Amino acid sequence: MPYVRGNQGVAVDGLPVYEELRLKTVTTNHTIPGRLVVRNTDDNHVVLAGDNAINTVGYIAPVPSHDSDTDFAAEDWLRIGHGPGVVVPLTAITGQTIVKGDLLSPAANGMVKSAGATPDIAKVVAKAEESVTTGTLASAPINARMLI
Repeated sequence: MPYVRGNQGVAVDGLPVYEELRLKTVTTNHTIPGRLVVRNTDDNHVVLAGDNAINTVGYIAPVPSHDSDTDFAAEDWLRIGHGPGVVVPLTAITGQTIVKGDLLSPAANGMVKSAGATPDIAKVVAKAEESVTTGTLASAPINARMLI
């Protein structure tokens, strides 16, 4: 049975573990739920994961009092979800053909991409739970089973 698509970052299967961490910097139109993050210069701050990041700590989870289409502000407290086996809707970057079962790694602006035929296991963060093809101009949501 296919998964339903929840709001960006809302777990659709499994129970994530949440941490409360602060956002160091904002990337306009990308600092929203469902994006991957890495620790910044201290234990309390995160920034969006970049392309091929190897220190991803989780994904931005939605906060009920915050509109999921609006960027969080610098120094906002975020709920960061993680936990192996949790299925969440993430965002596949443009120009991707991802097949269900493909391993996923971080892409620019906290999105994900196919990890390729011979993935670097240090960069793998999730496994695709559905097939998705993105165009050259548009990213797309994808349900992914977290491995971190």
